[in-house]
Amino acid sequence: DGLEDRQLALSPGAPGGSRGVEGAAAAPGAEQHVFGPGPPQEVGPIHVGLAVVAFVAYAVAGTSDLWLRAEASGDLLPMFTGETSTYGLTVVAVEPTRDGAVVTVSRVDEGPICAICGMMGAMSGEPPPPEVEQKLIFTWAALRKDADGDGWTDLLEARLRTDPAKADTDGDGLADALDPAPRGSGSGDPPLCATPPYTGCLVDETGRRLDDGCRLCPEAVTAAGCSRLGVLHAAFFGNFAFASGDEPLFVEGPAEVNLQYEGYPGPVVWLTEAEADELQREVGLDGATYFSFDQRREEGPDGEYHSVGSPLEQVEFSEDGARATVNVTEFRGRLNAVGHRIELRCLEGKWYPLTLEMTWIS
Repeated sequence: DGLEDRQLALSPGAPGGSRGVEGAAAAPGAEQHVFGPGPPQEVGPIHVGLAVVAFVAYAVAGTSDLWLRAEASGDLLPMFTGETSTYGLTVVAVEPTRDGAVVTVSRVDEGPICAICGMMGAMSGEPPPPEVEQKLIFTWAALRKDADGDGWTDLLEARLRTDPAKADTDGDGLADALDPAPRGSGSGDPPLCATPPYTGCLVDETGRRLDDGCRLCPEAVTAAGCSRLGVLHAAFFGNFAFASGDEPLFVEGPAEVNLQYEGYPGPVVWLTEAEADELQREVGLDGATYFSFDQRREEGPDGEYHSVGSPLEQVEFSEDGARATVNVTEFRGRLNAVGHRIELRCLEGKWYPLTLEMTWIS
């Protein structure tokens, strides 16, 4: 789902030659979700002569990611190859082999980091970046490798920055492929204090509170009794609760915003600002959505502006602690971004989103 086929190449002698198709073929009755639940599928041997599908899509953050599928092989989903180009990649030819395929591509790896930048450069008379033809060799075994058995291949985990040797990267009891936030570390609940008299709440083995006089850290909750950090968790839900699609979403920011987010239909992957910059240099700017809470920005020694401080510094809390306003950004590439203002209300210790307003668009 969500993958656009660009080219279908058949093995020599197969009827039909090359043709374009609307979607990758699936086993009859099979529901396809690149990031949906389901156990790994048992597949049979691949034989020379089977049709091989090769196409370019941006389903896992890359501007021009290469995907493969051997029709009738038993694989219910296309296989992510890990090959990408920051500017452009086109399938030229596909040759099936006994245990995989050789794919000839035309790629552009030099030039602007985003596609729109290249188009603007061409309009201003700049020469196009060089195009290189390359043969890529793949084996089905390497593409299917899933060392930790969590349902995501090692190549896919490398792209999403999860641990390919650990089925549950964040240790929350959910395998990465089933986890809404595979790198998440918290729910946004306020932390318990370690300094008297705010010593936190002792509980017995059944979870029953032993000390009815315990209190939460006063600076962690508003006057109305809602978690300050929890307002970010609720604002995220308000922003994405009605979103569609199953592509990964990247939440960019300090460790403070690494939460177990809910509401988005696909996997939510937390990245630090440095990790997000590294990923964008690797795959380009136009293939993924990067979500962030507004933060103060300052110019660094490198001349670039970087986020500093806590996103909570930019949250507007009412004096009675019962209302809050959070500003967020969704970045999908240069000249492809939007800002939202989310208003929330604290009711019985929990934040609820009330309104969502678009404040700017690029």
